[in-house]
Amino acid sequence: MTNEIQHFIGLSDLKGLQYECATCNTRINASLADKEKRKHAETLAAKTRCPVCGTQWFQGDSDARVMAIRQFIGYLFELSDHEANFKNTGVGLSITLEIEPPIQ
Repeated sequence: MTNEIQHFIGLSDLKGLQYECATCNTRINASLADKEKRKHAETLAAKTRCPVCGTQWFQGDSDARVMAIRQFIGYLFELSDHEANFKNTGVGLSITLEIEPPIQ
């Protein structure tokens, strides 16, 4: 019998989103946990170029990848809000995401 260790995180474990420019290595962070700061994450999702070095990441707002990032962030917010209400509404479910194990 083989033992396999799996690592999971819950939606409530997701605290932020980070973009890192491959050209200048600038990191831009946005909170996902703080509902008041979610607007920054939504704004970050709309970025098509690095605000520091100007490297173009995407062709424009209509680029399918930009739209996918926006949708992904929106779904994270929506799922987090719904999961927070699961216990209050009698839903016996939690959602977790499997991740790579941390590097030792």
